[in-house]
Amino acid sequence: MTNSINSIPVLKMVCQSCGEEFPVSPEHFARLGFRILPKRCPKCVDLSQRRPSVVVERRLLNVYDGVELVSLPPGEWQGVEAWKKDVPAFKLTIKGSRYGASWSGRIDLFAPVLPQAGDVVSVREMEVKHLIKVRREQRSTLEHGKVPVEKELPITADDPEAEDVIRVRRYLTIEPFDGEPTSKLVWAEARTKTTLKGFGRQYWARVEGAPIASWKVKGGYRSGRAYTVGVLAIVDPDHPLYVITEGDTEEEKIYS
Repeated sequence: MTNSINSIPVLKMVCQSCGEEFPVSPEHFARLGFRILPKRCPKCVDLSQRRPSVVVERRLLNVYDGVELVSLPPGEWQGVEAWKKDVPAFKLTIKGSRYGASWSGRIDLFAPVLPQAGDVVSVREMEVKHLIKVRREQRSTLEHGKVPVEKELPITADDPEAEDVIRVRRYLTIEPFDGEPTSKLVWAEARTKTTLKGFGRQYWARVEGAPIASWKVKGGYRSGRAYTVGVLAIVDPDHPLYVITEGDTEEEKIYS
């Protein structure tokens, strides 16, 4: 298992448009199918292509090589609409809203090719700062009356009431890896349900363990009586993930 961003060769390129330096990993670009290294920084590329947001900073947080795909969250991968010279990409977004109205957490997955169970891949955790426009409005609700909300607009939007803001987002890229697997990528769910005065089936679930890396979403009823935790994790025998369910009997599911 490789989990060191310091071991990845990185070049400092000078943008031909703005003159600012930006980092480029030749190994990463070659793996994605690019034959020529970029000559402009991500910000200038986004501006020239009039994309909805502009990347002002991109940072590699972690890289995990030799990961075997065992299971991924259910959902349909969507083709990412990109510039004609870009390598095709696919995106899968997992939100806690899939489990109910009260939710938290989001996981964005990107891949140059559709991943399949059994693939050996490299998982890269990225952090990106996007420049977007935001318009603040008042929205009427039945429960709370008027509440403030923010509406995100494309950076190119011509709206005098909108203001420029920076949004920090994290995402994962799943890329082909030429090597033997040393860990596994798994998707696990822990469901909890309770009822008033004990009527109906009741069970409580929790996620334990110390996986190599994990990302979580959660959602359920606003009352809190039923909710689900979804976990995407990189595991191996020394770093397992446990889903423990308690009800009439206790069940334990191990991912390693």
